[in-house]
Amino acid sequence: MLLELYLSSNLMIPDELHDISRLPELTFGDVEEYARKESGCSSTTKAYKFCAEPGYLHNIKVRYSQEKDKLNSRCYRSMKKSEPPHTLEADIDLASKSIKGRCSCVAGAGGFCHHVVGLIVGTRLRHA
Repeated sequence: MLLELYLSSNLMIPDELHDISRLPELTFGDVEEYARKESGCSSTTKAYKFCAEPGYLHNIKVRYSQEKDKLNSRCYRSMKKSEPPHTLEADIDLASKSIKGRCSCVAGAGGFCHHVVGLIVGTRLRHA
């Protein structure tokens, strides 16, 4: 019933979901384009470590709407795992597949960091 209401309305489902199966299919090219556009960097190799190593990304949630999906997650700091994890967000525009990201790390405040790329790649790999 909640799903039917969601599909017939323009409203977001109020609760974040752990189910990432409905995320749009992004290619590695889409992720690389986001990296180039936001940072001028075409290498996302460092970001793959955040999704490849167990335990870095956790508490992944998604909010679905008709126009964009919003990913939220936490990511442990690469060098200081004893400190609180970073807070990550990524918005995926469903029409254009464009990505906008934010992270609580220093680099992420500008809209791009390897943590966000790791989140996007990590959810893509879990979704595949």
